[in-house]
Amino acid sequence: MTIKLDNKDKKLLYYLSQNCRMSDTKLSKLIKLSKNAIKYRKQRLQEQGIIKHYTATVNLGSIGHHTFCLLLRFNDNIESHEKIKEYFKDHPHVDWAITLSGQWDIFAEFIAKDLNHFHRLIKGVLKHLSSSLNKYQTFFSEDTLRVDHLPAAIYNNLELEQIPQLKRVRKIHNINKTDKKILAYMTKHSNKTFVEVARDLNLTFEIVRYRLKLLEEQATVIKYFPEIDLQRIGFTEYLFSISLKNIDQKIMEKLRRHLRHNPYITYAFVDIASFQILFMTAFEDNKSVDNFSRNLRKEYGTIIQEQDYHLVQEQLKFNLFPEGLVEK
Repeated sequence: MTIKLDNKDKKLLYYLSQNCRMSDTKLSKLIKLSKNAIKYRKQRLQEQGIIKHYTATVNLGSIGHHTFCLLLRFNDNIESHEKIKEYFKDHPHVDWAITLSGQWDIFAEFIAKDLNHFHRLIKGVLKHLSSSLNKYQTFFSEDTLRVDHLPAAIYNNLELEQIPQLKRVRKIHNINKTDKKILAYMTKHSNKTFVEVARDLNLTFEIVRYRLKLLEEQATVIKYFPEIDLQRIGFTEYLFSISLKNIDQKIMEKLRRHLRHNPYITYAFVDIASFQILFMTAFEDNKSVDNFSRNLRKEYGTIIQEQDYHLVQEQLKFNLFPEGLVEK
């Protein structure tokens, strides 16, 4: 059942998506509601399943790790083969996995330390799934254009205050076991207070506050936000894939700007090596996604060789600091 949001809810989701650790006092001033009303609405959004949990974006590049993605097609119907889905749910280096409808069955994002680690992860996939795997394609997501978790189309017509955001940096920082514990915790409970984090991790308040502040200053932690169930509020997600040709740099830069700012796009990256672009979208109806696809071909047809989009069916995993990054 689709849940209708009023403008106050939309504003609240926007500000939480910019920083869910923002105090209720500040949120009440921004949205012009009482603190009690803010608390009530946050609780209601969780009870309705719109806010699934509170997490954090970790800049993996700042700790010397990289991400790559796989699109996989299987001979079997994966809906009747839970072991295939369980493999991605349980994989210690998968931070995000979804099932798709169309020519591909699963999209999965992996975290790798280096090229050797990447090869080991691929070999592991082939070893465990080769009996049912039909085809796979690899994408390197180093050139990230956009990482949002709430489509701007939800709040575009509202008057909102811009919240400063941290930027990703390439500089690598060393992190210790305590940092990893904190990062793993914050990607599941980023709305918790320092006191609650310290209690749950058996650390002191001072250590938690100091280490988290340092992780923010070095841009290892980029953002705190709630994971939103978009289907609950009437949106359907689609994964787009674009193969490029005859790349004109001027038109390519125009396309990159389009992907960065389009209100229906939440995540996008360019794989420079394979001349491919993958991006996530969210639309309220089928007509909108079809119009979006047609307009994309019309506007950028001179550099688009192939274009396809796939309906997102189920999210198998969303853990932005998965088990494989935490030392046992």
